[in-house]
Amino acid sequence: MEPVLHVLKGLVAVTILVSATVFCCLAIYFFALIRLIAPIRRARSALTGTMDGVVTCWVAVNAWILRSLRLIEIETTIKGNLSDRSNWWIVTSNHQSWSDVILIQILLLKLAPPIKFFTKKELIWVPFVGFAMWLLRFPYVQRPVRSSGRGNSGTYETNKRNLSRASAQFLERPITVLSFLEGTRFTEKKHLKQESPFRHLLLPRTGGLLFTIDALNTKTSTIVDLTLNYTGAVPGFWDLLCGRCKKVNVLIQPIAVSDDFQSNPKEFVFDLWERKDERLEKLRSSK
Repeated sequence: MEPVLHVLKGLVAVTILVSATVFCCLAIYFFALIRLIAPIRRARSALTGTMDGVVTCWVAVNAWILRSLRLIEIETTIKGNLSDRSNWWIVTSNHQSWSDVILIQILLLKLAPPIKFFTKKELIWVPFVGFAMWLLRFPYVQRPVRSSGRGNSGTYETNKRNLSRASAQFLERPITVLSFLEGTRFTEKKHLKQESPFRHLLLPRTGGLLFTIDALNTKTSTIVDLTLNYTGAVPGFWDLLCGRCKKVNVLIQPIAVSDDFQSNPKEFVFDLWERKDERLEKLRSSK
């Protein structure tokens, strides 16, 4: 029988988290309304910064929840020198669970500028959060309909317009652009279906990373690569809030983008993924 303590932790954590989320979303709505009617561009930019600050407060609350309830231990290793919060960041990571997003935000809270990431269009309908993400200018993308070649061209053009808008917004102030190159969460079923050559990863995609590097090419030439490895089973979001996963190891490593990246991005990403897969193999074989 599941320990009652885990359930109690989960209930306390989700109550605080939902309350903080609703409060922060309402604050974002308020500042977005003021930004809409602000007559001066500098004032609108400052209000955008304020809205990002609300998200930072929300992440700080999440960090407090994990720390106070002792939900998970985050063991971090940094290899190399990282830039500070006054610079633009491009972050990549393997993706196993919705818990990844929360943990990465907490991990980079005091290291990197506010995080924004590509998100599926369907998430805009998530109560409170979806609309807030739209107001915060998270770039929404649509997945192509594979069964219809005709539908894919329209999807491509829609994504291109959304990403073009995001490009200008990315340059307003320092931000972190988080890109899960696998495009979806890892499962054994997806791994088998893709016939992935990697032991612990799905096939990476280059589109989002190419766009981000092109958009920020005057701001940064470094990718900060994260490798996440959970002790035991990968926790779902409820598992994380219940404290069922004791530990996650995170390796942070800056990687310089070579000059020939644009000419052969697939080779660059494949090499990055080979090294990440090797790190995961060493971590998991040592348990």
